[in-house]
Amino acid sequence: MADPHESPSRQAMAEIHVFASRRLLQLPEGVPTSRVAYEARGLRALMRRAASLGGPGTVAELSLQADFCARVLREPGRVRAKFVRGWWQALREFLYLMVGSRSEAERRITAIEKQLIPRRTRDWDEAERVAGGHLESTSHPSRLLFAEDLLAIAERAREGKEGEHAQRDGALVSLFCWSSLRTGEILAIRWEDIQWEEARDGYPFAAWARCWRRRAYRWLPLHRRAADPLALLYAIRKRTVDRRPEGRVFRSLRRPYRPLSDREVRMILIEALSKAGLEASRRDLLAAYAYYLKTTHSYTVLDLREVLGFGEPKHVRFLLQTHDAWELNRKADALEGLVQP
Repeated sequence: MADPHESPSRQAMAEIHVFASRRLLQLPEGVPTSRVAYEARGLRALMRRAASLGGPGTVAELSLQADFCARVLREPGRVRAKFVRGWWQALREFLYLMVGSRSEAERRITAIEKQLIPRRTRDWDEAERVAGGHLESTSHPSRLLFAEDLLAIAERAREGKEGEHAQRDGALVSLFCWSSLRTGEILAIRWEDIQWEEARDGYPFAAWARCWRRRAYRWLPLHRRAADPLALLYAIRKRTVDRRPEGRVFRSLRRPYRPLSDREVRMILIEALSKAGLEASRRDLLAAYAYYLKTTHSYTVLDLREVLGFGEPKHVRFLLQTHDAWELNRKADALEGLVQP
């Protein structure tokens, strides 16, 4: 039992510490311990917000006051929505682990959830009610991406542009969609770092790019859909300067032809995503690319580790876990349709 003379903040900190210790013991193999630290930070932030509104001093007491807890989650000020979602996820994990019975934990979660913000769901993996928070500056919903979306995004990068401008932006966005290069690697890539390869039947790659990763230079393959626009851009540059192109691949089209900045590259990608009606991070695009290689070319986790340039197979599994869950859900729906009378 907590000491009644102990301050509420200290009680909450002790409670969160016990939760984190128990949570570490229950982590599945391969799940990073940083996830527990993230959940603990979320609970501390939640309690600070509750304390500023005159709420209870412990997480358990806060969860018993469904109306007040929902208010804390609905109206967090200028905190971004993704952080508030993290608070809510951490609170659910806390209740499942720290409350004696699972039924009681689910009762408290349901009572809080009923007072959160209703949302029209667009996909199977979206919750019906969400916490609050300051939304990112976008009007497009995020969703699971597939190869068809990557094709659409790369095509939209050329829309409304002509000549070398259209080809440069198309090649840039194609690298985001059809390669494992990171944003910094795409920014820094030079013509001297690219090796072309003849197309072969059934082989998805047509070029290799050299980049600095994990304290060594590594050659990563580029899919044909990324290599072909690069090859056309190479031909345009070679014809323009009447010699083999050198230096940075992606540069300004006006004098003094300086390399594109990180902000300019991101704006080109965001513009293409917006024209395609999508919102996605670099990780979302990479996951769609990896899932395409897995399903179309039968790449295993170990194959993908080499192609994507990852250090360990577990990173590939984490990247594909949402697509794998979607695939299992689709199979379950199909089986349910078969067994129904």
